[in-house]
Amino acid sequence: MLDPEPTLAASVEDETQSLHAWSQEDTATEVVDYWPRSWRTPLILVAVAIAALTAVGVWTMRPQPAPTPVVSAPKPQVAPLDPVARYAELYRSRGGRIFPGHEQAAADEARNVCVELASKTPGDEINDIMASSPGFNRYYAGVVTNTAIDVFCPQYNLGKK
Repeated sequence: MLDPEPTLAASVEDETQSLHAWSQEDTATEVVDYWPRSWRTPLILVAVAIAALTAVGVWTMRPQPAPTPVVSAPKPQVAPLDPVARYAELYRSRGGRIFPGHEQAAADEARNVCVELASKTPGDEINDIMASSPGFNRYYAGVVTNTAIDVFCPQYNLGKK
């Protein structure tokens, strides 16, 4: 819509306002002076940030002292296990179960396996163990046989090592 009062151009002789924006409808009477922004403050802040990052980089890239070698204490000498304890420990480490206090009986059974192996192959002995011991599958019969061979049957260990 058109303004009913046309705006007239000021003549050269008329006093004009400063460069500040103003409105005739504005109720504010105070005029705020314009201060141009300086590039010095942002430039100083950027320079300080670069200096700080450089200092951090130099500090992190400084030569590090050589690490101190860790010297562990020598392991105490442990007496070798007797064959019964050795058999029980090896058998348990392979997944076999021996009830506490039954180590000697398990070792005696392992010695019987060695006697049987004088006339059989290890595979035949595994099959015989599965047939005579309900609940023993091929894996556990193999654990019994192989652990007996490793501990009590020197005739099968000659080629090892």
